Order: sequence, then C-alpha cells, then structure tokens
Amino acid sequence: TMGTPLYMSPEQVEGKPVDPRSDIYSFGVTCYHMLSGRPPFEAETALGVAVQHLKKEPVRLETLRPDIPEGLCQIVHKMLAKEPEQRYQRASELIRDLRALRIEGNDDDWPADMENWPTETGTTPGQLAATQQLAALMQQETQQRSRRWPAILVASLMVVVAVMLGALLAWITRPEPLLSQTTPAALAVTKLDSSQAQYYHAIGRNTEEAWLSVAKYFPPTAEPRIINERYALLAKLRLAEFYSDQNRLAEANKAYNEVINYETSDRQYEAFALAQQASLLERRGDHDAALAKLQHLGTSVMPTLDERYRQQVLQQLDSGLRPNLEAMLAARD
Repeated sequence: TMGTPLYMSPEQVEGKPVDPRSDIYSFGVTCYHMLSGRPPFEAETALGVAVQHLKKEPVRLETLRPDIPEGLCQIVHKMLAKEPEQRYQRASELIRDLRALRIEGNDDDWPADMENWPTETGTTPGQLAATQQLAALMQQETQQRSRRWPAILVASLMVVVAVMLGALLAWITRPEPLLSQTTPAALAVTKLDSSQAQYYHAIGRNTEEAWLSVAKYFPPTAEPRIINERYALLAKLRLAEFYSDQNRLAEANKAYNEVINYETSDRQYEAFALAQQASLLERRGDHDAALAKLQHLGTSVMPTLDERYRQQVLQQLDSGLRPNLEAMLAARD
C-alpha cells in the first residue's frame, strides 16, 4: 500500500492488518485525484488527513464532475469505502465493473480470457505494451475528445490497475534490506497531545524512536487507559515490523513477545503478534517454531475473537501457514 497519509486506507491508519483491499482503497484515492483534480481529503497536517480517512466521506465525484459517467463515479466511491468488506475484494472484480460500463468504445481490445486472470500476481511483462496502447489512445483522444474520452479514461484506469498489481507482487516478494538503517539517538521525537496523535506521527516518521515514543509519552497503564493501551500495543507491533524489515530479527521477536505477554482483555493484539511472529519464523526456515506459535494462536487465542478479527489474522498470516490455522479452526468448530 502507498505509505503516505494521503493514500492510506482507514485500516492502515489504525495500524490494523492490510491486504489487497487496502491497495484498492489507495488506488481509489489515486483515481479520485485524477478525475477531480484534487485528493479526496486535504488538511494542513498528515494527522489531519489520516483522521479524515477514518471519519469523513469524500465529496461525491458526481458533484465535482457531472460530465463523468455516473457508473465510473460509483466504481471510484466503492473503492473508497471505509470498511474493507464494502470495497472490491480483488482487482478482478474492479476490472469486471470497468468492463461493464456502458461507454462508447469500452468494448475495444479487452482480453478474451480476462475472467481467468490470476488475482494474486502482477502482469509486469505486459506493462510496456499496455503503456504503448495507452499512448496510442491518448493521441486518438486529442482528435476525438468529445466522443471518446470516457473510453480512454477506462483504458487509463486499466493500465494503472496492471501497474498496481505488479507493484503489489514486488512488495510481497521484496528481499530483506542489505544494510540496516539507523536513526541518530539525538534525533528527538516531539510529544503530542494524545497517544492517538503520537501514533499517527510515528506512522509518518517510521523510525525506531518514533514508535517507542508512543508508549514512552503515553504509558498503556495511564489514563485514558483503553486508548493508551491500544495505541501502545499497535505501535509495538509496528516497531516489530520495522525491526523485521531492518533484519533485526532478535529485536523483532522481543517486541512481538512483549505484545503476546501483555495482560489485557482484548486479545486481538496477541493474535496479530503471534501471526506475524509465526510468519517471520516461517520465512527464516524455522518451520517447527512457526507451527508452535500457530498452535497457541489457533487453540488459545483465535476462539476468543469475533469473526472479523479472525479473518484479519488469517490475512496477516504467511500464505504457507494459513491452511494449517484454517484446519485448526475447522476442527474446533
């Protein structure tokens, strides 16, 4: 997913697990910006933008651009739904609706086997051809602007979908960093007004000091305890991810264990920590240790969560481990 607050999905802003539906949200922000000439949410600070992604609905495209086909506006706003369940669940669904738009020229040059395209891999080798096709369409648009521009816009969206899928594949298969990056200890982190604001500030900084500052300035046991606890644990999870990306695996495991061992009635944080830790162990080749974490997750923690969090934990888990956890849950049911 795109890493700046301008494009962050609501679940990414809150530090929840992300999946391809988060990328679809970010893509919706891009489409909205391209069509309206401005982003859906604007504010003076990154925190202000992040909060709007959580709480505010964007102005309808139909209002800003009444000349755009209504169906296309509806597609963009579906991508911008606050709840992941209300968005397109995969890129193939988005492509299907784009193809169904009743726009002159929209039936031209669609692949005959589009419905059989894989949904979890990109199409990087075809991006050059797609770009060349877009260039040709843009030249045609100059000559026939009034008649054909909606079809060209759909073609443009298709190119961006292809690029987005390719970028998603590159992110999933990214190698671990060759060099660790460190931030000077003297670089101070400003204390803000609340644990929530401190957490959003850390998202923008994404440094070790920024993530540590959340619990440092707003201890999870201090009032308002429920809020401070939430953002301290979310920050600790993000710190563990930061360590993992830096190849600081011992520190990552320590951070995960601190979340796992923290005593709280809300066990979603423990579940996310176990899932991420098991995935980290699996990627390191320690399959037995990963299965041990998975066993604890499946037998002790997952049964305490509601279905929504169960699905988020499953999405967070390494794809090679997911069938094991699903089998555990099915056996209990």
